Amino acid sequence: MKELLSNSEVLIKERDFFLNPFDYQELKKIFKNVDPKKFLAIKSPSYTKMSLDLNLLTRGDILTLMHNEPRLIKRPLIITSSNHIFIGNSKLDLDDIIQ
Repeated sequence: MKELLSNSEVLIKERDFFLNPFDYQELKKIFKNVDPKKFLAIKSPSYTKMSLDLNLLTRGDILTLMHNEPRLIKRPLIITSSNHIFIGNSKLDLDDIIQ
């Protein structure tokens, strides 16, 4: 994925959000126009240990979980200059960015 983007004319800014975690306000901004549930890593061991019911979580709950435990954010998380957000393992989404 990184190589594909590097070979295009797409500007890439990388951020290791384990070393440089998002603050709560950044998460609110990132997920302003999308449902954060789609980006919550519900199959991760961290989420599984919590025994949470996804249907009962509010938007605020999800952002708080992501803020407190970055492993709960699916990755690679890609945000375009036009604020389109998606998970980087989607070939279709990558193709859209490159073109």
